[in-house]
Amino acid sequence: MQAEVSPDTDPESLVLERMRAALSQNAEEVLRLDDAASRDFGADSPRAAERGLLRVRALVRMDRIGEARSFAEDLVERYPDDPSARSAAAYMGIHPRPRGPSR
Repeated sequence: MQAEVSPDTDPESLVLERMRAALSQNAEEVLRLDDAASRDFGADSPRAAERGLLRVRALVRMDRIGEARSFAEDLVERYPDDPSARSAAAYMGIHPRPRGPSR
């Protein structure tokens, strides 16, 4: 039996819940859900960075460390002020370059 979803529930937040639930048991499912969400909601949706953080964590669980690092670098470059992007960078030990003119 499926739970009823109220009409005002953000469908992308439901995907994020499924991604979080899958993270500890099935990292490949996290990637599949993120790929589908990118198609359905767009790569620049308001929750894209949050999905990206979960993708980074799933890639690490799958021992795809280089891919996770590259993805985290892209996230922080694309969404420099987003807390999820900054969390992904911190998770991977990435120190983003400061914005603005260099001294």
